[in-house]
Amino acid sequence: MIRETHANHPPEVPASGSAAAASAPRRGRPAPSVPVPDGPRPADTGDTGRDAEAITGLLPGPAGAAPFYLVHPVGGSLLCYLPLARALAARHPVRGIASPLLSGRPAPDELSELAERYAGWIAADTRGPCLVGGWSFGGAAAFETAARLAARGRTVDLLVLLDATPPGSWTGPLDDDTLARQFLYEVRRMSGVSDAEARAGHAADPLGAAVREMAAVDPDADEEETYRRFAAFRRHARSLTGHRPVRRHPGPALVVDTEPVGGAGGRGDAWLPHLAGPVHRLRLPTDHFGLMGAAPASAVAAAVDRARTGA
Repeated sequence: MIRETHANHPPEVPASGSAAAASAPRRGRPAPSVPVPDGPRPADTGDTGRDAEAITGLLPGPAGAAPFYLVHPVGGSLLCYLPLARALAARHPVRGIASPLLSGRPAPDELSELAERYAGWIAADTRGPCLVGGWSFGGAAAFETAARLAARGRTVDLLVLLDATPPGSWTGPLDDDTLARQFLYEVRRMSGVSDAEARAGHAADPLGAAVREMAAVDPDADEEETYRRFAAFRRHARSLTGHRPVRRHPGPALVVDTEPVGGAGGRGDAWLPHLAGPVHRLRLPTDHFGLMGAAPASAVAAAVDRARTGA
């Protein structure tokens, strides 16, 4: 069963700013003045148990309510989720999983292995039902994480896919220069500029430009932090290459779509073959990056309530 909802409100982009709770811990091995190549890496223990730094409490919610876990997008930070966390906190404690790479910890190369790690962290963090969701790459990671929680016998009340990157859709060159230019584009879009403005001009040094322009997104992100985020972006983007889900998600899901702009948006149909439970759909009149704004966040929170109550 698929239920569709369309919401009408003006497009919106995320407000700039920073919050300590949304930033991954910034300790561990400092980033060099230029990004390091992908290998070799620190030893990865594969431990899926409790990790004191693994899950960040974004906002508290009602006592006893099912927690909502938001999985980081491709750049690894949780900052983009603050408007959504505020909208969800009336009914759920909101917790986030930032990329371990931002704090100098190892992370698997494969998305399936990363999701197994995240499922272990969530299973150690709560014994009851939970909600799991994510935006863009974070949606793909949330899907895999929720499927693994279900395989462990844990109850995922709702999987929320926020314009999530569909399986097999990440194509094209994945060399450092191409990814650096895409990283700069995403930094610019998160600062609030349009798709056309973000693509305008040719940066001879896209990472240097990203360092300079990151302040408009997160004033606390210095050069080292920006390079950490690019390293996470690069690793997680490459983890999507050739990835295909090996199981369907058995529980209910909310699929949130946006308008197709800049190669993203309007991708919800691609997820339907991978969802075995009831599917609720929401389409918002904004683009991929605008989805993280305050007005779309309120619409998503309302859709979560409807999906959970069956309205």
